[in-house]
Amino acid sequence: MMNPVPWLQMTNMISYQGLVRTFLSNDMLMVLNKFLTKNQNNYKRWYKYISDKDEVIDVITNTPLKVHLTPINKIQKQYYNYSKICNDFKVVNDFFTSRVQQTFNVNTTKWDW
Repeated sequence: MMNPVPWLQMTNMISYQGLVRTFLSNDMLMVLNKFLTKNQNNYKRWYKYISDKDEVIDVITNTPLKVHLTPINKIQKQYYNYSKICNDFKVVNDFFTSRVQQTFNVNTTKWDW
């Protein structure tokens, strides 16, 4: 007869891992939802406005930039809440690297650029 204890221990471990992943998934959704709620709408409205005008004022030089002729990373830096959105991205990134990476075995070394 098979000893039920190892099977039971393995089943409990799998159930525990499932619970951890379920609760972590809920936390992931909350972190992402908070970020998007705080930032997405304002950024999208700002970007639509400057895109429709095809112009944004450079925050350093105070000169106009043509949106369609300027690299997107330079355009994004003109956003009035750029430092806030970068800080909020850092919060999301820190959460994922500290809580999600190990649990879901995500290889984040390729993200370090």
